[in-house]
Amino acid sequence: MLAASSVALPLQVQRPRQGPSGEAIVTLLTPAGALFDGDRVDLHVEVQPGARVVLRQVSATQLHRSSERGISFELSLAIAADASCQYLPLELIPFADADYRQSIHVDLEAGGEAYLTEVVTPGRLWEHFQYRRLALRTEVRLSGELVVLDAQQIVPAEMEIATALGGYTHFASAFHLGPRVGAADADALHERLRGPGIQGSASILPRYGIAARALGSSAYSLLEAISPSQ
Repeated sequence: MLAASSVALPLQVQRPRQGPSGEAIVTLLTPAGALFDGDRVDLHVEVQPGARVVLRQVSATQLHRSSERGISFELSLAIAADASCQYLPLELIPFADADYRQSIHVDLEAGGEAYLTEVVTPGRLWEHFQYRRLALRTEVRLSGELVVLDAQQIVPAEMEIATALGGYTHFASAFHLGPRVGAADADALHERLRGPGIQGSASILPRYGIAARALGSSAYSLLEAISPSQ
């Protein structure tokens, strides 16, 4: 159940529905399925002991042209022991001149579990890699101790991005943190990243989980590959 929520535009939270395993599936949306110059999303989620939560979206997120204000998205997840949260957004689509900053902070208690995914496209067909900047940062702490720090800044004007991606157009990341996540989970995810049109790998983190990175030619194939197996 969703105990309480408070929202303001441009973010809306739909009434949760129950998933096949009893988890609460909460859908996040914006009225236009897009973020515009000056938009700032601050999302704070607290998952209480024993709760199972999946955060989803109904569509990809379009990132529109930005001024110096840019667009920002901050997600804070506090996950208690014996609780789990999956953050499974659809793809980011940065339009020409978009400037986007994203920060995800996860605070796990020992015994808590988190699954985080991200897929980034090159933008609309006629403006591939014409966004100004994408700054993506993910930080996970376990009982206050840093266990994941992943920071990416992509500025197409400063790099040969087509070469950097090896001819692929999309890239993806996934993190699965939990007390029982190990080599078998890394092997299963690695196998899914060997599909047609995908180049990627999964490995065990030094502590408490696994991570994966992948390149591909479509958002659909990458989302399917990195999503949690049922």
